[in-house]
This record gives sequence, structure tokens and C-alpha cells, in this order.
Amino acid sequence: LASGASGSFTVAAQPTTTAANDVTAYVGAATTFSATLTSNGNAVAGKTISIAAGAQSCTGVTGATGAAFCSITLNQAVGTYPITGTFAGDSGFLTSSGSATLTVAAVPTTTTYTGVLQANAGSTAALAAHLVASGGAALSGKPVTITVGSQSCTATTDASGNASCSVTLNQAGGSYPVTATFAGDATYATSTGTATFTVVAASSKPTTVQLTAVAPVLKGASATLKATLRTGSTPVAGKTLTLTLGSQSCHATTNAAGTATCSVTASDAAGQV
Repeated sequence: LASGASGSFTVAAQPTTTAANDVTAYVGAATTFSATLTSNGNAVAGKTISIAAGAQSCTGVTGATGAAFCSITLNQAVGTYPITGTFAGDSGFLTSSGSATLTVAAVPTTTTYTGVLQANAGSTAALAAHLVASGGAALSGKPVTITVGSQSCTATTDASGNASCSVTLNQAGGSYPVTATFAGDATYATSTGTATFTVVAASSKPTTVQLTAVAPVLKGASATLKATLRTGSTPVAGKTLTLTLGSQSCHATTNAAGTATCSVTASDAAGQV
């Protein structure tokens, strides 16, 4: 008689290793993530890997080298976040996961000073700057502060990345640093452009003051004093003159004709003053 035996044979799932890769990228950038799946040192192809990067995730399928790739457009703020690559396992291979780090950086910017480099003391200087992101794309709606010496103004960039504002120079003649600064925000990094600005000192011109004779007045009466300020034959307007009669003085501002007029009360003793 024939006899036989029966039994069962179990094929065990193979262990796996998932290795994720570190990534550094800019805020808002479309960024590629990758992870590699191996088993006993050999690449495992055709398997789905899920990659979580902070609060975002994507999936990719391993190729002949065991590497899987996928892309995420980052919506996360500047900072560092964990990356986890996970293979869920199947009938032939066990689950595994690996960790890495995502570093999200602010997008680099360049600020260039583009305004005038020289102006007269006391005049209004037109200041300007240009702001672009890495790659040269103009940045609009960003505040840029422009400083000349101790004076500054702030303007917002237009669609072309240009910002302009002005200051009335109250500094002495000389050379001063001019800086255009973008302070940065949640997406874009700070940057500063510098140049040298020259304030041209106002030229000194000789002046003359011509007094108008005062008619005799009684002690205690009001006396009108008048003088005219000129440089050469040209009247000088808007300047303050101090006019004195004996021990009494008054102040007045020259008009368009260069003349200043004010009054004092005559208080000195009788005689010529």
C-alpha cells in the first residue's frame, strides 16, 4: 500500500529599510523629496513610498535603484521640520520608515540703491531703490527704507520692484553713506544696498546791510527801524535781521525787496544814538 505525508511551508516577508533624504528649500518653492527602499542591501523596485514633510506629504514609486521621488510646493514658514519616508509593507516585504530633516529658508533678495548720488544742502533729494528676489523677479508691495546720513524715508515697491521717496537735506556739506534696506518678511529675506551720497554745501556769498536813517523821536515814543539786506545788488529775502536803536532792539524778516522793518520804544536820554 502506498503511503504519503503532508505539511505546510511558510514564506516569510523580507525585512526592508527606508532611508529618507534631508532637504533644504525656499518658502513657496516646488521641492523634490526622495527616499530609498532596500531589503537585505538590495534595491526594491515598484513599491510605493509615502513621504511626509512637516504638514505636507506626497507619494512616489521606487525605481530600479530603489529610489522614489515626489514633489511638494511648500506652504510652510521658515524653520525646520521632520521628514518621514514610509513603506507600508506588503505580502513580500515588511514595513519600514526612515527620518530626515526639511529646512525651509526665506527667499534671498537683492536691494539696490538707484536714486541720485548728489544734491545741494537744503534741497530736496530724490531717493530710490530696486528690490528683486533670487532669480531677478521684481518684488512689489514691499516697504524699503532709504537712509542718507541721519535722514530717511520709506516707500513701497511698485510692480517693477521700484520704490522712491525724498528728503529735504538738513545736513552739512560732505559725503554720507546712503542705504536702501528691505527688512524682510515671512517669505523673503532681508537685504541692503549701499552707495555714497554727496551733500554739496551752500556757497557763502558776501552780504551788505543798508540802514535807513531814523527820524528824530521823543523819549517814550515808538521809532520805526528799517534796513535792507543784499548780496551784491540782489535783495536777499527770508532772512532775520536784528535792528538796534540805542539800548533797544527788535527783529524782523526781510521781504522780497530784502527789507526788514520793526519798531522799538525810544528809552534813551535825549541825544544822538
